[in-house]
Amino acid sequence: MERSARVRRSERPAIARVRFVHPPASPPSCRLPRRRLGRAFQRVDELDVRLAGRDPRLRLAAIRGRLERAAAGLADRVKLSLGAARAGLESLAAQLAQLSPLEVLERGYAIVQNELGRIVKDSAEAPVDSAVRIRLARGRLKARVTESGPNGRTGPPFVAH
Repeated sequence: MERSARVRRSERPAIARVRFVHPPASPPSCRLPRRRLGRAFQRVDELDVRLAGRDPRLRLAAIRGRLERAAAGLADRVKLSLGAARAGLESLAAQLAQLSPLEVLERGYAIVQNELGRIVKDSAEAPVDSAVRIRLARGRLKARVTESGPNGRTGPPFVAH
């Protein structure tokens, strides 16, 4: 035993005998600070978890991931939109090509203009002996009208020599 627990006979009081009492594991005077300390550590742990959840690097990484997914989705939508627009444009271009005067000329037709430069739509607009200009798919011609009549048929059909 320690010195404090062992008292010499000469030091003992005559009336009472000193007894050694084992100290409790946590004396009442220490229990309160230990509880406070335990709660403080628990609070520190809770705050640490909260702080880790608010770490700007983690938040930035999450935002960066969302941004990358949104950018990829946007790129996909733009590709789809451009593909649909391209298909519509190609369809319109095909329709326009069919209506183009140059495409009509490629199919064997010609554009005939009178001496004033107006397009001839009726045989009366190009009387006999008038000069006309003829535009073909590849090239131009100048000609003189030798016959004219309704529906363009006054004589036998034209025969090329």
